Amino acid sequence: MTPSSSPASNRPLALELYFLLLIFLVFPLDELVASYLFGRYDASGSEGFTLAQFLTTALFALAMWKALWRKDSEPLLLPFSDPVPILMLVYIGASLLSVLTSATPENAAGPIMQRIALFAFYILVIYVVRDRRALQLAILFFVASAVLSCAAGLYEIVSGNSVLPEYRLGSMVREGLAMEVTGAYRVQGLGREAGRQASQLLVLFGLLLALFFQASRKARILFGCLTALVIMNIIASSSRSLWLGLVIVPIVVVVTAPLARKRLLLVSSGAVLFIAFLFFILLVPEIAVKDRIFANKGAGRFSFEHRLEVAKISYEMGRRKPLLGVGVGNFLDEYPRHLRNHLQLPPKLVSYPHNAYLVTFAETGLVGLIVYVLMQAAILIQIILLIRYSPGRDMKMIAAGLLGSYVGFLYTLNWQVMLGNKYGWTVMALAMAMTRILEAETHSNLAASLDGNR
Repeated sequence: MTPSSSPASNRPLALELYFLLLIFLVFPLDELVASYLFGRYDASGSEGFTLAQFLTTALFALAMWKALWRKDSEPLLLPFSDPVPILMLVYIGASLLSVLTSATPENAAGPIMQRIALFAFYILVIYVVRDRRALQLAILFFVASAVLSCAAGLYEIVSGNSVLPEYRLGSMVREGLAMEVTGAYRVQGLGREAGRQASQLLVLFGLLLALFFQASRKARILFGCLTALVIMNIIASSSRSLWLGLVIVPIVVVVTAPLARKRLLLVSSGAVLFIAFLFFILLVPEIAVKDRIFANKGAGRFSFEHRLEVAKISYEMGRRKPLLGVGVGNFLDEYPRHLRNHLQLPPKLVSYPHNAYLVTFAETGLVGLIVYVLMQAAILIQIILLIRYSPGRDMKMIAAGLLGSYVGFLYTLNWQVMLGNKYGWTVMALAMAMTRILEAETHSNLAASLDGNR
């Protein structure tokens, strides 16, 4: 990406932007730091203290200080003319409403605070990324956060040793129940779980592809190597559902980006993925790729049957209190009450379903689910508008990468409980920041532009 020649891009970089770039770089270290500090994560997926949250708090304090005391600083305001921030606030409100039907309201404190913190981070990204130069740097550093995760995954592929101290790759023990019975392991890198690690990398995959297609020949080698490592880590995670994401995201980016020879690019992408799968099946058999492909035996079959039963439990919870749900943060407390109808589930293996929409329905009811889906639809439309109305090839390519990353994030929500995925929320924030930048440059509103062209 080349810096814009507009006057706004020639301004000196603000201290807040350096803070934000640092936050992006430490994203993959969050779970490693928490692992050493606390030794484990609680079952709800709440990560407690993380390095990124500490830096975000410092950045928020800096931004508030400048907004309140510096006359030359821009106010820390939300673009309420756009529906996305409003829907985000309504989503948080729906989480609060669900407490009214909760048997244990105190469980809601952690998840609600996490969502408020993510919303504050969303505001901060919009506040800090105010011109093309800042947008380009933010995307580069955001994608660069994949380097540490991929390096850790590569170490596990080569050595077979886990990076995080609390997890043993050979057994994946949870509550005394061995998930892997074949002896093969799953690569999880710096993530606390293999599927979680792969989900985060899939969100970065779309923007990484856009940078690869846009880069110069020398830079393309660097981005190509990082892309190959991302693909290898996602495959080696043995997350079957996310393998399909490796197909979906490139199709989205190639089809929507201003590229020539699209058919050739799609065929080449398919060939790369096929070769990568053969590499792990034939040359690295100790990684559970083959076992997860043939799910009719061993851990693969158990995982599939377990997910299906837990999904049924989630639906039963939501149907019991369809309007507001059982209360945010209360899924695991309600789970044992439904086990009598699902005797084939191990009583010690208490877990969320691998679907964020089912969790949203179970915990916040139809109110929370509808608002959550509307919020995602609004962001999707916003990014499509960016592709359509962005001036110049560079900005259209960035918008296509954002769309690929956001589609990857939406896809992961069908297979992982990642409502608090900071990677996905960062893509949302970058899309809004890009929208505000283009509106400031053209002195128009993208939504109004759509209406005027119908």
